[in-house]
Amino acid sequence: MKKLFFCALCLCTTILYADDYRSAALDLCLIIDGSSAVSNTKDEIVTWLSQTVIDGILQNNDKLTVWLVQKDAQIIFSDIIDANGKNRAKTALKAVTPSQTITNFDPALEAAVKREIDPNHIPYTLLVSGSISALSATLSGKQAGALRFSKTEDHRGWQSIVIATDITNRVQQAAASYMAGR
Repeated sequence: MKKLFFCALCLCTTILYADDYRSAALDLCLIIDGSSAVSNTKDEIVTWLSQTVIDGILQNNDKLTVWLVQKDAQIIFSDIIDANGKNRAKTALKAVTPSQTITNFDPALEAAVKREIDPNHIPYTLLVSGSISALSATLSGKQAGALRFSKTEDHRGWQSIVIATDITNRVQQAAASYMAGR
């Protein structure tokens, strides 16, 4: 009985002190809709990105690039993450002011797809939009293929879309391997 109690205590202690640790750094490209479609939800979006993405996912030595998409796409933050980098990224997000212009996600999405990624980093692209209609030009434009392997999560009044920009070759290899084994 004492051995069982001791094992249970060790297991609980290990779980309590477990740390969420990644051995590979992330290279996160965050693309944010800066149109009027996010006017009513900007604070909610910034809070979610700050808590869930910046504080919840990013670790020291991760790379974060934040694109603001309005009429043109512009980088509003780009740095290797440390404690101060997280705060600077949150400040950049809070400073976003939605505009009445029509958004064009293509330049930022193209840059995300073509960016040079350290082979030791995990590429990750997250697009945040106020509406599907804001994405309509991208869905039918030259960057539509970039959204081929993506997952949309609906929030109240906005969407977050995780885009697997570097997966096409791996999917084709897996499909070929699967078909060869049939």
